[in-house]
Amino acid sequence: MPDLNHVIDAHRENLREWCNSPRHIAARKIQVAKHPICSRCGRPATCVLHEYPDDYQHGYDHYVGLVERGERPTGCNTCNRMEQSGRRACPSCCENYKKDPTTKIHYITQSEEICHYCQPEYDPETAKVRHEQGNRIKRELRQGGYIKAHPTKQAIVGGKWVEIKR
Repeated sequence: MPDLNHVIDAHRENLREWCNSPRHIAARKIQVAKHPICSRCGRPATCVLHEYPDDYQHGYDHYVGLVERGERPTGCNTCNRMEQSGRRACPSCCENYKKDPTTKIHYITQSEEICHYCQPEYDPETAKVRHEQGNRIKRELRQGGYIKAHPTKQAIVGGKWVEIKR
């Protein structure tokens, strides 16, 4: 079985070469000029979004042909990065963004319908308390792990270095 990390690295290297080719850059600029708004969130578009893996499995010419014909949606850098990591823009946040461009757009996994900020029962104060509790627990676990790894500490007692149990 091939090394999966090697396969992923080779795939990323191919994509980097494809996206930096003069033909792709020219096609991308034309596509973004025709459709200057991100199709996912409504922000200004800067790139062409990919629909992995269908775009890439047929080769470079097929992929760039799709971009040249305008068959790929445009998007902003944030949506592009999030989609590459398997996330998508929350549809409810996108609707709110269209009404008020100062609204923050949150990203969700493919299985979620809307983000927790858009849930009807969402309470910012409760969320803040839960977040602080989670941070406190994480901090205590980190400290407890450190103490387990370093059960003694060194200190000067009576002019000499001695080990003291924590």
